Amino acid sequence: YRPTDLEIINSTVRGLPGRFQRFRAYGSHLQAFRGSTTFPHFIVHSTLIDVPILVSTGGFPPFVGIDSSLCSMSGSPIVTVSGSEDVDLSNNYWCTTDPAEIDALIIDDADNASLGRVNYTPFLTEAHPLAP
Repeated sequence: YRPTDLEIINSTVRGLPGRFQRFRAYGSHLQAFRGSTTFPHFIVHSTLIDVPILVSTGGFPPFVGIDSSLCSMSGSPIVTVSGSEDVDLSNNYWCTTDPAEIDALIIDDADNASLGRVNYTPFLTEAHPLAP
């Protein structure tokens, strides 16, 4: 298990609202682990629905996602920064194009000055055609 080798590509991952989850990619399937933890994986052309992501900016590779949909069906925050470094989550679709609604899905320095900032711009205005 090497966190830098993990990828979720062309997948739909549905989570449990309010629970942090970590997913490990083994070959062609995902194995989920419950509990408060980091999500140090590369996500591309995927859809994550109600999967809260804790982005650790110290000690683990950062969460990297591109051309994916990061959605909260309940409107609850789905990305929380743990650390003071900034995180780049640009080029994703947040199931909304309203910056205020996207900001409400993120807990970062706008909520706590000791945290890093999540950069989500530019963002996609609709789901990427390769994301399921």
